[in-house]
Amino acid sequence: MKQTRTMLLTIAVVVEVPADTDDEEDKRVMDQTGILEEAINTALGPHPDHLGWASTRIHRIGVPRQNSGQCSICNTWTTDCEGPDPIRGLAIGARVDGSLLCDEDLPAGHPYAF
Repeated sequence: MKQTRTMLLTIAVVVEVPADTDDEEDKRVMDQTGILEEAINTALGPHPDHLGWASTRIHRIGVPRQNSGQCSICNTWTTDCEGPDPIRGLAIGARVDGSLLCDEDLPAGHPYAF
């Protein structure tokens, strides 16, 4: 039998909800989550190496005391990997001269530059 190794494939999706709702209980977010989980299982289900859905997480981003924001150049949601508690799933980024930049907009030679 051929040996295998198991890998976790993570895909992040950013959505906007009205500010006056609790995003974890917002029906639209839950509906969108269900649609995405079903689409993943439908698309990958026939493949013998697909082990199935593993988990779903919902994070509120862009709020005070949360290590997230939009890149100052391209507006991609990113997290400061040099700061406290970076959010996995967002683009890798860092602050340069006070501006949050994603990995694609970081200056050449920066450790997190793409």
